[in-house]
Amino acid sequence: WPDSIIKEHLKLAVKEKGEYIAIREMRKHICGYIKNLKQSSKLREKVNRIEYLSELITCLEEYFNNL
Repeated sequence: WPDSIIKEHLKLAVKEKGEYIAIREMRKHICGYIKNLKQSSKLREKVNRIEYLSELITCLEEYFNNL
């Protein structure tokens, strides 16, 4: 379920602020969502370098599918 909440939050942020700003602002929120999950530090490093929504969604889906 966490990935569906994150994706919904992302979708709303992109709708309101546009992809460029939303991705950058969502980085801190995603880090909060994944805090204390298995291997979250590796995901956090990836998330903080991602520039595009599609790339971020793919990254999150891969992470949550492998938990």
